Amino acid sequence: MPESRAAGKILVLTDFDGTITLGDTLSMYLLFAVPVHRLLTGLISAVFRLGILWSGRQYTTEKAKEIVLSAFLRGETEKAMRQKGDQFCRTKLPGMLRSDVCNKLKALKEAGATIVIVTASPDIWVLPFAQSEGYALISTRLQFHESRFTGKLATPNCKGQEKANRIEAAILLEEFDHIIALGNSSGDREMLALAHEAIMI
Repeated sequence: MPESRAAGKILVLTDFDGTITLGDTLSMYLLFAVPVHRLLTGLISAVFRLGILWSGRQYTTEKAKEIVLSAFLRGETEKAMRQKGDQFCRTKLPGMLRSDVCNKLKALKEAGATIVIVTASPDIWVLPFAQSEGYALISTRLQFHESRFTGKLATPNCKGQEKANRIEAAILLEEFDHIIALGNSSGDREMLALAHEAIMI
């Protein structure tokens, strides 16, 4: 889904995991989408490779995310992953949502605000939720080759400064009279700094 410039007077920038949801959706998606036998082999592979990464002092959240995603999902078709993403959003995600935050976002949207989810999670399982709510999405993207997941990220991990970079590349912030940002961790600080009103969940 291409990122596009938003228009309006009020802009709401919101994190997803731990802000709209009660916790991390990556682990829950993997438990939902990956067969048990691959969960076991993937866990062994991920732990081994993460150990090497850590011992070599080359650890970054971006590299760690690639290792985890690759261990469990490399070789899967984009179509199958998106189908599982749709199913995850319909069946599992509702039980993970923060009702107070979701109600606040809905009220802001009904008042005419433009809502943009800005998340490090891949669009595979966040996009169906964003579309169902009428929100725009800026997210980490996965790399596919011949319709199969390579195990790599197609974009930098959308966290920290990358969140601010992606926001400023996609949205003309000066068009808005008031910007609200919601986050829950240090990875949201640069996004919160762009707002007139910063809310830490």
